[in-house]
Amino acid sequence: MSVSLQVVQHFADKYLASDASMSQIQNFLLAPNVTGNYATIFTDLSNACPANGKILLCLDDGTVIVDTSKTTYNIFQNYLNKFNPNGTSGYAINENHASRPEIQLATLSTSGVGWSSRFSSSDGILYTYYAIRLGTSVNNNLGTIRFAMKA
Repeated sequence: MSVSLQVVQHFADKYLASDASMSQIQNFLLAPNVTGNYATIFTDLSNACPANGKILLCLDDGTVIVDTSKTTYNIFQNYLNKFNPNGTSGYAINENHASRPEIQLATLSTSGVGWSSRFSSSDGILYTYYAIRLGTSVNNNLGTIRFAMKA
């Protein structure tokens, strides 16, 4: 296991060890369209994020809800715009992440964990990504949380 994977895995484990954090994330994924829930989860994830990393939270279909690297665009209205077929103009938080290798592995594996080391399509920087399925199985998946740190 690479050093960068060990670091990002340690960070993820430390964040997710808190029952309050996991409960808050799961409650949010069950009701993401509530404005107060959105602001709370964004603030919590942003505060937990190290300076050399980023955290992403997506629904089970890969729809990005929160991406701490897109701070000024993480507003509730931009999230809602993704689901409005007539869409009001606004900046989407991010494209769908269902095709990212670490998210696919986390979603489909029995362990519920996936990782990869690759260049970010957003900023071209090499990151180590560590994703964790938020659910007990492929059939019981609320979404995925992904931690990334510069390699």
